[in-house]
Amino acid sequence: MKPYWRTCGYRLGNFGDELVPHILRRAMGISHVEPASSFADADIVSIGSILSEIPHDFHGWVWGTGAMFYQAPVEVPRARVRAVRGLLSAHRLGYKPPALGDPGLLVDSILVPMDGPRWELSIVPHYADFNDEGLCRFLRRNPDVHVIDPCASVLTVLSEIKRSGAILSSSLHGLVCADAFGIPRQWVWLSDRLAGGDFKFRDYESVYGVVDPIPVMLPEGVPVSTLIAGCRAVDPQRVEAVRDGLVRAFPEELLDLDRASADVPELEFSEPPIAPPGGFTR
Repeated sequence: MKPYWRTCGYRLGNFGDELVPHILRRAMGISHVEPASSFADADIVSIGSILSEIPHDFHGWVWGTGAMFYQAPVEVPRARVRAVRGLLSAHRLGYKPPALGDPGLLVDSILVPMDGPRWELSIVPHYADFNDEGLCRFLRRNPDVHVIDPCASVLTVLSEIKRSGAILSSSLHGLVCADAFGIPRQWVWLSDRLAGGDFKFRDYESVYGVVDPIPVMLPEGVPVSTLIAGCRAVDPQRVEAVRDGLVRAFPEELLDLDRASADVPELEFSEPPIAPPGGFTR
């Protein structure tokens, strides 16, 4: 199977996008995962805010990706759309597919190492916020708060999230993974650097019936205890319902294709080439 995700083919990237091959392998039981070099080469597009980037003539599967902007057109007449991230993406698409939700919720199927320190509160910044001045000041005032690097390896990020008592995140997948593990969390607004603003957060939260999620800020002098108290775990029954819908919506044809190719040696995706000059753009 050839999935496409935003940083597909590069060594350094955003952990949320890099969840794709892990989820296909661990949650869906796909034996053979070979990163697609482009949309044209892909069997399936999953995770990330790339729904509006899918070419008009793409005829593969779409499973859980989302739009990024309120007004971005989504025209994929030949694509077989099984799931998008939330109701806002479905609105951009023009119809509601069989399932809604972010497949990142299936990370609970990944075996995560739990050795190491634990923290009462960790912050998962979006990579655009990693060196934010306000965040750096907050961390200097509160040295016991842990910051999780969103460009670290998938297993490192998941392990650090799972070893945290509560999560603040300006990265959408920091929230998604906290929900998958049943950890109290809160969306935090650190800057205006994120393309699309609040769209993907509102889109994701819509699957839980949240119409207008409000992020917390990091004002001067706010006690860490107050931030922790403001974190909430999503109802596990709601999370499980979204998971079940995503699993049921996964294309059976791709599972059949994988079973049929069981004798084909698997290609390795863990050591792809380094990022291009200039890094990644979003």
